[in-house]
Parts: sequence; C-alpha cells; structure tokens
Amino acid sequence: MMKKNIIGLATGLFMIGMIGVANATIIGHDVVDRAKVDSWTNFSMIDYSMQLTDVGTINSWSVFAERTGSVYLQTYRHTAGSTYEVVGENYFEVTATGVNTFSVAENDRIGYQENDYIGWTFTSPAVISYDVRQGGSVDWAPVNGLSAVGIGSTMTFDSSQDRVYSISAETASVPEPSAMLLFGSGIAGLVGTKIRRKKKK
Repeated sequence: MMKKNIIGLATGLFMIGMIGVANATIIGHDVVDRAKVDSWTNFSMIDYSMQLTDVGTINSWSVFAERTGSVYLQTYRHTAGSTYEVVGENYFEVTATGVNTFSVAENDRIGYQENDYIGWTFTSPAVISYDVRQGGSVDWAPVNGLSAVGIGSTMTFDSSQDRVYSISAETASVPEPSAMLLFGSGIAGLVGTKIRRKKKK
C-alpha cells in the first residue's frame, strides 16, 4: 500500500512539474492592419525572422486579414540551398477581415523542431496584411503559380524583400524525455527518503 502511495504521489508531482515546464511563447509580429496585401494566387512564403528555437507544438495562430479566403499556415525545414520542406501544416478558412485567431485542436497541432521556420501558402488570393519595412525577412517562390501544399512538399525560395506580415503563433515547448525521466526519478527519490525517515521515528 505504501509503495502504491509513493508511486501515485510521485506521478502527481511529476505531472504538475511538467505543466510548469511546458512554457507558452508567442513568435511572430504584431497582428495589426498593415494596409497592404499580396495580389498573387498560388504561392508560398517563408519568414526567416520567425525561426523556432526549441522543440514543441503550435497551439494557435493569429493573422490580420485584408480580405477573406483560405490559408495554409506551415512550418518549413531546410533541406539544401534555398529549398525547404513543409513539415507541418494547418488549413484555415478566413471568413472575416481584421484579426483572426485560430485555436488548433490537440490532434492537429504541428510538432516542430529547433531551427524550423514559419511560412504560409495561398491557393486562393492572399489574405495576410503586410508592410515593407527594414528588418523584415521574407522570401517567396520566384514566379506566381507555385505553391507548397501538404507535408513533404518542397519549395525553393529565391525572391526576397524586407516585409513584415501580421502573423504570429503561440507555441508550447516540450520537455526532452531524458529531462522528464530525471525530474520524475528525483521526486520519487525525495518521497521515498521522507517515508523512510518517518519509519525510523
């Protein structure tokens, strides 16, 4: 009975600890009206200033839409040269202009790795607001009519401009398994030590 209590207590404390370790972070830009919107259809973009620096999941997205339409919000991973592969994708239908926030169901959350990038693809006319500003770093495919849709598809980005788009993502880092095991073992050890001390009394 005592052993079961130790395991139950250690598991409970472990889960509480993991909730604290998984930190939510916002990556991206202010989601505001920037007045401009792309006129192309069927093209993909990557934002080098939105590089992910840990391992985790994307829980929600926010964009400012200048028009309604569809958008694929994606993560890209470098393969070679200027070519990147789509490794995560969420599809949304934008039904109203202005700020749109999309919560992602747990089963649909994109799992990303360190050094992945945020990008997006339009198959209908573009919707996300942008402005031209020094310090922005966005690339797109060289000609209109090229788009990367679906995990595993690739795109070569070789046209760029200092642009800032009204897009952000809420991410949650995922603790490494080794750290989780160490944390859980440490708690179990502390609980066991306390119980042994009580027995000696």
